Amino acid sequence: IGYFIVEGEAAGLEFTEPSLDYARETLTTEAIASSLPHRDPDEQAEIVACFTGVTTWQRVCREFDLDWNALPEQIRTVDRRPRRGARAKGAS
Repeated sequence: IGYFIVEGEAAGLEFTEPSLDYARETLTTEAIASSLPHRDPDEQAEIVACFTGVTTWQRVCREFDLDWNALPEQIRTVDRRPRRGARAKGAS
């Protein structure tokens, strides 16, 4: 099962039209084919069939009794590339 989680408007329980547009555009045949070129058309269709929709982080927090205010303002991705000059594990 897959879905998008977006930040909601106002009280956070409603999502914006651009979020819905993004979800719709992501599921087009062209987008799926370019994102999943290693999958055949039947597999791509199965992946799309598992997409359930869009929800908001605020709804997720309410549903699972999480403190919305305790969530980080921003999430940074981890750069897993080795630092310049760093030795690989096990290298001497």
